[in-house]
Amino acid sequence: MTNPINKRMIFALSLLTIAVSAVALISIWQSQQIKKFDAEITRFEENRYLTQQLTMAVLDNETGARGFVITAQKAFLEPMISSERKLDELRILLAKRTLNPELATLINDSLSPLIDLRKEFSWQMAALVNSKKYEEAVKLVLEGRGKYYTDEVRRIANKIDTIRNKMLDLKRLENERFIQNSNAVQIVVLILVLIISAFNFRQLVRIFNKQKETELQLRTSEQLYSALFYKSPIAKWIVDPATSKMLDVNNSFCELFQIKPESVIGKSTADIGLANTPGIREAVQQQLAATGCVRNLEYKTTLQNGDIKWVSMSIDPIKLDGKDCFVGASADITSLKEKEQLIAEMNENLEEKVSEKTAELRKNEKKLQELNDSLERMVEHRTAQLSAANKELEAFSYSVSHDLRAPLRGIIGFANIIQEDYGANMQEEEKRLFGIIQKNTQKMGNLIDDLLDFSRLGRKEISKTTIDTQALVKEVIDEMGKSNARTDAVEWIIGTLPSVNADLSTLRQVWVNLISNALKYSKQVSKPVIKIGSYREDDQLVFFVKDNGVGFDEQYKNKLFQVFQRLHSESEFEGTGIGLALVQKIITRHEGKVWATGEVNKGAEFYFSLPQ
Repeated sequence: MTNPINKRMIFALSLLTIAVSAVALISIWQSQQIKKFDAEITRFEENRYLTQQLTMAVLDNETGARGFVITAQKAFLEPMISSERKLDELRILLAKRTLNPELATLINDSLSPLIDLRKEFSWQMAALVNSKKYEEAVKLVLEGRGKYYTDEVRRIANKIDTIRNKMLDLKRLENERFIQNSNAVQIVVLILVLIISAFNFRQLVRIFNKQKETELQLRTSEQLYSALFYKSPIAKWIVDPATSKMLDVNNSFCELFQIKPESVIGKSTADIGLANTPGIREAVQQQLAATGCVRNLEYKTTLQNGDIKWVSMSIDPIKLDGKDCFVGASADITSLKEKEQLIAEMNENLEEKVSEKTAELRKNEKKLQELNDSLERMVEHRTAQLSAANKELEAFSYSVSHDLRAPLRGIIGFANIIQEDYGANMQEEEKRLFGIIQKNTQKMGNLIDDLLDFSRLGRKEISKTTIDTQALVKEVIDEMGKSNARTDAVEWIIGTLPSVNADLSTLRQVWVNLISNALKYSKQVSKPVIKIGSYREDDQLVFFVKDNGVGFDEQYKNKLFQVFQRLHSESEFEGTGIGLALVQKIITRHEGKVWATGEVNKGAEFYFSLPQ
């Protein structure tokens, strides 16, 4: 028969076995949950590091673009291009590693488009520099759009870090609750086992539970500490706010400040001498009082070996063994500050050069203005002289032509009287000679009339009005038909003639002279053809009169529009040699041009242009 005590011990051992198994299962589950939490913390820290690297890459991109704008040296494009590659790699990696939908939306919909805008803006500035549009590039920089993109990237990165911190705090609280609940279950089970087997397992169970709990806490602490602190590539340190003493630092901190851990741990920040910049402690206290943390506080510090470094510092509150502490992260931004200083010096030099060039330009503008004023005075003087000479010439021409008409009228009058009184008694030779006198006298009268017209034109005021050119040309042809029977034998080809703004009487004289010339020089052709038309060229209306008459030699066309210049003898074609000169003078006063082309025995083409 089995001893009741043994039965109780067996029962107690069975219960103990069951309880131990339950504790083991709960412990395994707890360990798995803790490992999962550790992995999440590691991922959060790595993502935070990626975010910080992304922000630094944006700053490198901005620095490289600005450096290239200021110096136009290709060397500045390399950091900009490398930062672009780094930006693409970091944001892809960050997007893959981010599982939270809210953070993923921020990265994909806000952060990533801003990075693309920042890159596009950098290449826009580089393109302006490559096109040597330096002023436009500098103006683009001064507009502040690039800085806005960079600041927005920083803001969104900080927002992402804030959300991650909140999520990490929630995970930490959830993990603490889980540990508390699982420990409570273990304690209840162990208490039950202790009650049942108090007579032989009480002390053993207590020792076992305590050992398990210690091992679990130690393992958890080591994992957290290793993942979050020692293995971080960012310089990190823990300080006791009550004593301002350093509790711990990682290897990155020692590398950054070139110092050994034993010379830091247990000493205050003042003893170490790292934050020796005036006002830095007050700035830290002010931000901690306002927000409870410090973000990207930049300061300059002197290391123990005399080197000077610029550092960007962030501080967050944490609890270690129930004690309030601060964990800090420091980044070396010395190279960035040096580049900013270089850019500032270059900007200052550029402003000085711009001021010098502006002063020189104003001086040159003043000289140019003086030269322009002198030239205008000379032009006004020459114009006055030319105007006076033209007036004198016109007055002289009018006076000569007018004075010649008086004796010419006498000759014509006396010739008519002689012909009436003695014409019947004249011999043939006397009649022939008398006819020559009359003909030459008439020719002289026509020449004087043409000279008077030419002279009057110089004094005639041009009164412009809208003229129906089509109707005017038809009217001129009809009037010529009344006095010249040859017009019926002509094939007239008249195109579309647009209305113009001109002086009616003088423009009518132009058409009369050109059409009468075409009739005169095509009278020897069996089938004369006269073509009249127009076309537009730039801001001018061009009209033309073409015939298939005797034409002219192109080498003498410069004489066509000169007074008394003729390309054909008077025995062939009558005329005074003033008609085309009159045409040129009229069109010139209308701010137009006259020209002609022709070929011997193949006709001539006369053109004139008027402003639209």
